[in-house]
Amino acid sequence: MAYEKIKSHEEYLKIAERYQDCKPDAYKSMSFQEKMDFFAGVYTDNILLWDENGDELPTWKVNTAIWDEFLSHPEQFSLKDIHIFMEMLDDSCYHPSSIDTVDTIAKIIHNIACFYQLEGITYLLSHLQEVPERGRMIGWPVTLYLLIRDDAAYAWMKEALKTLTPDALRLLHCILGGEGLPKALLVYYSYGSETELARKAELERTISGLLR
Repeated sequence: MAYEKIKSHEEYLKIAERYQDCKPDAYKSMSFQEKMDFFAGVYTDNILLWDENGDELPTWKVNTAIWDEFLSHPEQFSLKDIHIFMEMLDDSCYHPSSIDTVDTIAKIIHNIACFYQLEGITYLLSHLQEVPERGRMIGWPVTLYLLIRDDAAYAWMKEALKTLTPDALRLLHCILGGEGLPKALLVYYSYGSETELARKAELERTISGLLR
């Protein structure tokens, strides 16, 4: 289902009223596609989680249950479903709730890729350019950080590098180096454990070698 961002406060209030009577356990009777549509609806504010006063709507529990299911059961997705979630990263994240949403979406992408092991990680790294431009500032580094800190994913990541195209390798190298990112975000690239930072440096060296 294709949604558009809501454009007025009046439209917002109408949507909030529409979901006042939503049952908290509505997700139990939803099909897979209905859950995907609901998830996309929340992301675009066409399904609201809070009313005008900041109080939770019943949709909040529905959304939480769907998030938990998507995170816990990556086997229900195909690799191509990664593209659907990549499109949802289209957010500049100027407020904390947006960052939380992007983090959850990135974790879903991560879990799907890891479920398919080397094939999944290779697929993900080969399609990073498909993250919407507005979502790259947060979406790219969070996605790579999740891979680097995951022992199994990191091993597959190193193996996947050998099969990536030069363009994909160059993009990955730019992301790891924080090229083109605001200075305020570059602190992210110095964040992490000693092991994680060492892994990041190793990836950069490996990619540089492959591009020679």
